[in-house]
Amino acid sequence: MKPINKYSTMKNEEYIHLIKRKDKTDLLLISYCVYIVLLSASCSDFFSSLKAQIVFIVFSVLILFKNNFRWPNDRTGIFLFISFGMIVFVHYLSSGVFMFGSIKFFSMLLCLYYVLRTYNLLFLKKLIDVIFSMTLITVPFYILQLININTLRSLVSLFNYSIQTQANAGGVYIFVFNISPDGWGDWYRNSGFMWEPGAFGGILIFAIVFYYLYYNYMLNWRIIFLFFYCMTTVSTAAIFALLLFLALVVVTVFQKKSYMLVLGFVIILLVSIKVYTLPFMGEKMEFYAESNMDFRYAYKSTDFSSGTSIGRFSGFLIEFEKFKKNPIFGHGWDSNYREIGIGNEWTNPSGLAVLMGKFGIVGIAFILIGLYYYSLFRGTGYIYRNIIVFIMILVPLFSNPFQINLVFWSLVMMGIVNSKRKLFLRIHSSPNLN
Repeated sequence: MKPINKYSTMKNEEYIHLIKRKDKTDLLLISYCVYIVLLSASCSDFFSSLKAQIVFIVFSVLILFKNNFRWPNDRTGIFLFISFGMIVFVHYLSSGVFMFGSIKFFSMLLCLYYVLRTYNLLFLKKLIDVIFSMTLITVPFYILQLININTLRSLVSLFNYSIQTQANAGGVYIFVFNISPDGWGDWYRNSGFMWEPGAFGGILIFAIVFYYLYYNYMLNWRIIFLFFYCMTTVSTAAIFALLLFLALVVVTVFQKKSYMLVLGFVIILLVSIKVYTLPFMGEKMEFYAESNMDFRYAYKSTDFSSGTSIGRFSGFLIEFEKFKKNPIFGHGWDSNYREIGIGNEWTNPSGLAVLMGKFGIVGIAFILIGLYYYSLFRGTGYIYRNIIVFIMILVPLFSNPFQINLVFWSLVMMGIVNSKRKLFLRIHSSPNLN
């Protein structure tokens, strides 16, 4: 099979040189990455709309035409196209509904796949760098939020692009920072450029994992900054993922020193026990577990006038109820839930549960395969590191509605693109990478 793009036959050193040379010059790629981050944030009326998703598809096609991508030569892309089409057809046969939501979703995934096939690591590096740059921009806003949130809200409210319902409740969104409405959370929690602190924490976890792998399991100032800044989200899932990251660092640094490895894990265990006693950790998880086990009761007791989220555990049980009816291919993107005794006005805060219900075993297997190969960023030399990376990426997906988050899907598709390639797995460390 002939190479499908100009990067596929390059040696590792040549590819790294290409990244360093093009990293600051491809303005179209930078703009594309910024658009993906804003679309993933979905904090404004436009970026949470169907129009924004269509613009993403058009933007992707422009990127591909600019690079003269040869579509017919990509067998994996053709396989994905046929597979996605078959899933839509199966959903139509089982429900009698032609699901345009599934078509839109699969179209976005195909666009992302082809862009990754064209740019490969260059795209993912730039996307994470954009996230890092936007995170740095949030710092002064967050400091002002801690000093006086009302003053910050009054200063930036003139440029408010928040979703109308949140804007009416006092929320302010200026693309690089989001202030939650009054009463929607603790004033000290950092939402960054995402719609809420937990989602921001999830995006930072993705960035931490990427940089740690990219720099060959070595800590640097970016990773350290993101680690501590992620704590400002005070997110249960993010803190849990950070504890996993500490375990990853211990496994990496002391993998050949058994006594230090044991000592490191003992310290992490003690820290984890202490963290679990914090109100936003153990107490919060126990509350969700106890109050959400009966999803029908949770649905009936939810006040949809103040919010539509039904809770992670309830959301998972609802999707599992639907999953049992169509376990292989799921029930599709546009299905309803009235057959299990609830309405459709609720939202599920667990992206993993949503994808399990909508696309079944096939969908979950696709995600796991992609993340498995992504976790092999640096090869298969130490399986425990790969497992920890794998779980770290799944944690934000379980705790946030990331089912259509393009940053998350970039990681999955990166694994799919490179599942049979050696270049991605054997990038040499270089002090000149930045």
